[in-house]
Amino acid sequence: MIPENYDPPAKLMSGRTILITGATDGIGKALSLKLSNYSCNLILLGRSTLKLEAIKKECADHVANVEVFKLDFMHAKGEDYQCLIDMIESKYASIDCLVHNAAILGELSPVDHYDIGLWQQVIHVNLTSTFILTKCLLPLLKIGKFPSITFTSSGVGIKGKAFWGAYSVSKFGIEGFAQILSEELKNSNIKVSTINPGATNTNMRAKAYPAEDKSLIKNPEDVLSAYLYLLSPEFSEPNGSRFSL
Repeated sequence: MIPENYDPPAKLMSGRTILITGATDGIGKALSLKLSNYSCNLILLGRSTLKLEAIKKECADHVANVEVFKLDFMHAKGEDYQCLIDMIESKYASIDCLVHNAAILGELSPVDHYDIGLWQQVIHVNLTSTFILTKCLLPLLKIGKFPSITFTSSGVGIKGKAFWGAYSVSKFGIEGFAQILSEELKNSNIKVSTINPGATNTNMRAKAYPAEDKSLIKNPEDVLSAYLYLLSPEFSEPNGSRFSL
């Protein structure tokens, strides 16, 4: 169980190296800004140079050491992932936490109208690139301190919902991938967990529910304590745990 309003002691987060994908929007951005208040190392991934520069500027007056890295999962090639690995090895030697938060919605459409190319893009960005990045970073996680991998999932990743198409399928894939990984790593020091933040006021949510009253749903800041717990050395739940907020 995740402690309510968890806020880790500063000393526990000091020196931890945390990589966050989708760090320039929504929950990823809110988490990045929150973590910048701790004396940790943040590696923030995004596909927009302008947004990466903006969030680095927002973090500038805080205590964390912030490194931004542009990685467009839609078009990234092997050499792009290798550049990321080389940067981490040269600056930090290892990483302690990997937070998978990047995702695209695609479109809400019945299957018989879903564009095939868009389907492939959503599956690639949301699922295949998550596998690639995890595979690339596992050696660096295995030598981290109290290492963890956190997957951001969705309610449509455990129960299919009409018209949610590739996004829902990609989140089902994330759930399965996390289960496989937790089994394979059960005898290692890496903790794997999956979190469904629930309805949250993000740009993606607004695209899916344009008429929704935003005042009735959580803001990204409201779910951060759960993420902080999963990134903390105090995280003591069994490997492969799944949480819904």
